[in-house]
Amino acid sequence: MHRALVGLLAVLAVVVFAGCGGDDGGGKASAKQVYAKQLADAGKPLQEAFADADQSGANVSSAQIIGHLGEQAVTVQDTVKKMQEIKPPAGLEATHRKLIDGLQQLAGSFRKGAEAARRKDTKSLAAALRTLPTSTGVKKLTEASAELKQQGVTVTTASK
Repeated sequence: MHRALVGLLAVLAVVVFAGCGGDDGGGKASAKQVYAKQLADAGKPLQEAFADADQSGANVSSAQIIGHLGEQAVTVQDTVKKMQEIKPPAGLEATHRKLIDGLQQLAGSFRKGAEAARRKDTKSLAAALRTLPTSTGVKKLTEASAELKQQGVTVTTASK
């Protein structure tokens, strides 16, 4: 079950804040470049949390899984708050809203998983982890990521 969680977190980090290299050319940054940097900055704690989960190893207790899911929910919700403060460029408002909605739904999924683990309801926990990659939240994040790319917004994330 832990491998499924680690794999999921790695996928989500890529979906939410994927990108490869921005334009480092001189001159004034465009509104889209500024927006991309704001998204990257808002998502940095989320990316770091997912990267840390990926390094936690295979021998993890139920208490650690509960803790991880609970921490992920808080981290995702904190990212939502930061993203709500960002004003997207004209034409990207709907995509920005989709990012926020997807993250909010993702936080709820993590909270449900943590609650199932807390109740020692392994069946519900396994179901929550299994369905998370195809959840509405992840679908919204994937769509928003594709829309950003299509609009020329590249969110560059730094590796640890």
